[in-house]
Amino acid sequence: MEFTEIRRVPSNEVVVNNILNVHPASWNAPSGDFVKINVDGGWIGDTLKGGVGVVIRNTGGQFVGGLAGLICCDSALAAEAHSAIKGLALSANLGFRDVIVETDSKLLINGINGDFRNKVWSIMLLLEEIHRICGSMHEVRWSWVHRDLNWAAHEVAMIGVRAMELESWVSRPPLSLVQVLVSDGLPCPP
Repeated sequence: MEFTEIRRVPSNEVVVNNILNVHPASWNAPSGDFVKINVDGGWIGDTLKGGVGVVIRNTGGQFVGGLAGLICCDSALAAEAHSAIKGLALSANLGFRDVIVETDSKLLINGINGDFRNKVWSIMLLLEEIHRICGSMHEVRWSWVHRDLNWAAHEVAMIGVRAMELESWVSRPPLSLVQVLVSDGLPCPP
């Protein structure tokens, strides 16, 4: 239902060095033969785990693919890069060769364009993988979008993060619950 609530407004996208500068009031559908891949990554620093979210929509704004997954990584930027890799790979597997990748990470887009300031160099191997996948496609454009307009991919990424938290809770429940289970004579994790 969330996907059908997206309003379409006239596009004000401008291509500059294969990057779209987007300042829409709401999510915009891609034009022509393009699909839009919204990607987002989430990261929990003390666990070195994260989640990736990918939502792919066509020119009509209809959902045509997506995924949520868990990853191991060492930074929020790496989680963003992993989400881009997963999105590009899924798009290629679905047969889409003209794509717009939309992310709320300006640092990721900077790294893709060769700007390695602000620790972007730390994801060099991930950037090489992104460029390798892009090389197998017909046309890939990169678009920065404000975090508020990337909510679909963010929510999907958070599914992975929530699953990780639930997994942690199941294997290590709160001490108060362990005490209740023990006092009731029920088995519980150590």
